[in-house]
Amino acid sequence: MSKTVKLSRSLSLSPDGATSFPVLHCGCIKGDNYGYFLQVDEKRVVAVDVPDGRVMLDILRQQGWTLELLLLTHTHHDHVLHLEDLLKKTGCDFWHPAGATLPVEGTGLRDGEERNVLGLRVQAMETSGHSLLDFSYVFPEVNVCFCGDTLFAWGCGRMFAGPASRFWSSLQRLRELPDETLLCCGHDYREDNRTFALQIFPNSSRWVPEAGEGEMPLHFGEQKRRNPFLSADDPQIAEALGMKGQDPVLVFKKLRELRNQL
Repeated sequence: MSKTVKLSRSLSLSPDGATSFPVLHCGCIKGDNYGYFLQVDEKRVVAVDVPDGRVMLDILRQQGWTLELLLLTHTHHDHVLHLEDLLKKTGCDFWHPAGATLPVEGTGLRDGEERNVLGLRVQAMETSGHSLLDFSYVFPEVNVCFCGDTLFAWGCGRMFAGPASRFWSSLQRLRELPDETLLCCGHDYREDNRTFALQIFPNSSRWVPEAGEGEMPLHFGEQKRRNPFLSADDPQIAEALGMKGQDPVLVFKKLRELRNQL
């Protein structure tokens, strides 16, 4: 028998409060790996990434949901675990970055492509740098962005596929989203990122979150103001690293290198 799996948070996304849907459900599905279900009506949901496809099948069954669409941000193993099982048993549509290497093919989306899913617009945005091909998915009508492992609470993804200029450009693209955007990240690294901020910015409370602060989804305006990885062009960051006046790309690269050592 499958065990009961509980998602930690459900949040209404109704723009005017006049309707019950859509609702965003999220929680750590495997370890610190977040899973997301965007519920558009009583039965139908969209999911983003596959931290564990078998656990996701349990959630779908327990909630009585039908998975209509799966969106994939990138192909790292902890985002495609039991992907084939999930697709085979749900028969859902599968959208992923065009050119991604996967064991099963779906519909490849290209940067800037916009589609409609169950009455909601979704925009595909390339935000690579963590891996060779990372996409974020923006639902502008409900102000939600699923950014995978490109950005975290007070942090960003490890740079497996540079150069640093590419990753920094991706963060700048994300930074253009409205402040009211709810940001849905692939992992919960809040405490590690808080520890890092305390080490690097001991004299500036701006960059150091409170313990426990930053539950998913993130309020992006707050991250734009206080996430150092989004602010490598802020003179305070460069000065704290002893890099006053240097190129923001170099500042970002140094910040990421220091975070790797934690």
